[in-house]
Amino acid sequence: MILAWSDASSTKGLGAFYLSGTEMTPRPEAAFAISIPSYLAKVHEHINTQEMRAVEQVLLYWGRQWKGKRLIIHTDNRAVAHALANRSIRGAPMQVLRRTLLLAADYDLELEAIWISTKDNTLADALSRMDWDRIANLAPQLISPSCNLRKLGFLTSSNRDSLQAPHTISGVALHPQQEETTTHQGLASQPSAL
Repeated sequence: MILAWSDASSTKGLGAFYLSGTEMTPRPEAAFAISIPSYLAKVHEHINTQEMRAVEQVLLYWGRQWKGKRLIIHTDNRAVAHALANRSIRGAPMQVLRRTLLLAADYDLELEAIWISTKDNTLADALSRMDWDRIANLAPQLISPSCNLRKLGFLTSSNRDSLQAPHTISGVALHPQQEETTTHQGLASQPSAL
């Protein structure tokens, strides 16, 4: 079973981390703090869409390595928790939910969502705001020189394959920085897997 926490800050970015097994704190390669790409920031997306994007990024970054496992997502957004539980949401977040559910199916993940208060989502909140001082207080291992938290980039379904074989230094996964000019791929434009 994998436990993950995700959050979005409407103006800063997306943040998430996960724990597996008996871990009590996230390892450096088990967290991300990524900026919202400029092409999405200009759109001024509703917070529900951004929060759903944070969950999608969790699956894009780590879903492949969790193949066949149970994933419990903790989110402080009731609409996203409800959408993941019921597999439906109204409006713009539906497209992101659809991609998220397809990723979960692709990785054979049993996906469950739990709503938690913002007070209980402090590390994911700090990651989404890129509040380095707060992150250092909550999880100092994520600020260490060997952690590449600040170099992670926004992924889409089309560029997730760049993570298939991450380069490592001292066992810490290094994810390539994604360019801001990456175009956002919608569900309809994805190549068929058949």
